Amino acid sequence: MRNNGRNISPLLNVENLVVSYYKKDILFGASLDVMAGEIVALVGANGSGKSTLLKTIAGVMRPKSGRITFDSADITGKEPNELARLGVGFLMQGNSIFPSLTVMEHLQLAAQILAQANLEERAEIVWKTFPKLALLRHKRAGLLSGGERQMLALAMLLIQKAKVWLLDEPSGGLAPQTVRLVMDVIKQVNQEESITVLLAEQNLREGLRISDKVYVLKNGLTFVEAHPEEILDNGRLEEIFFT
Repeated sequence: MRNNGRNISPLLNVENLVVSYYKKDILFGASLDVMAGEIVALVGANGSGKSTLLKTIAGVMRPKSGRITFDSADITGKEPNELARLGVGFLMQGNSIFPSLTVMEHLQLAAQILAQANLEERAEIVWKTFPKLALLRHKRAGLLSGGERQMLALAMLLIQKAKVWLLDEPSGGLAPQTVRLVMDVIKQVNQEESITVLLAEQNLREGLRISDKVYVLKNGLTFVEAHPEEILDNGRLEEIFFT
């Protein structure tokens, strides 16, 4: 991308990614760019490779070939803990909440990469963004509602001071009104904390509502890059899922 004649590099770049799972290729050369400050949606039918793509960027899966760069550094094949220290936050489908730990204990666990002074500063940002969690800070996660658990999972990314959030189905299993609340919070942290977001989302209308750009994955390839309005307004959904 160019701005006033200057080259602007994407914060996150994926080039020709090929990934296999149990010797079966899932991605066959997927590519995408995410600019700093964007919310980018990944959409596609089940089995199109959305979760595999996010897991590979996050270091959970290893690519057979291709290249991933983040903040101009090659991160291909790095371990998840290394990526967390670089500013890559990953929310797996179903999140990673421990029922026996309290809300505060989850945040302390997530913030182990931070200095103590930084932890206190980041905790204040979490309570401001998630005021309900502030009231529940001493409650065990197993007693939280589904929406509260998802907010806690997002709060764990926020406290880590991640530069980019990789979100795999953040609305999964939530009631419609809670889905909208979760999406609004994602948009809020994107705007207020300058966090870049790449999300895979089955709730297309809610996911595209908050997104700046969308990539459609089909049969393990990046099928199309578009603005959300092009997908929603031009009858493209049937083309994406049924052709």
